[in-house]
Amino acid sequence: MDEIEPGVYAWIVASDLHYGDSMVATLFGLKSQDTQRGLPVARYLERIHIEDRAEVSRLIAKAVSDGQPFYAEYRVVGAKGLIRHVIDIGRCYYHSNGMPHLCSGIVYPVSQLNASAFVGTV
Repeated sequence: MDEIEPGVYAWIVASDLHYGDSMVATLFGLKSQDTQRGLPVARYLERIHIEDRAEVSRLIAKAVSDGQPFYAEYRVVGAKGLIRHVIDIGRCYYHSNGMPHLCSGIVYPVSQLNASAFVGTV
């Protein structure tokens, strides 16, 4: 499997537009022009392996509600069914009124062998 670089993303919570760079697009098997214009977060969740999806959704909801850093290891199903293991690290930011505004982070493509190197880095 070819190694690719980490991808950077930002999600505007109120408008539900999730933006990602070209590496995010590659990891999730989406078109770069679409990720750079913003897609609903559900489009990204559809690309998370079915066995990981519920837990990742739970972790996202927790990060949005409690403001703590987000850390998840999961599999994404990219183009042509290619499965990649990733580590996703991010954080949500809030308006002065306490409502969630922006969540941003970075997604690292990793092999199962080197995933443990990231554990405890948050």
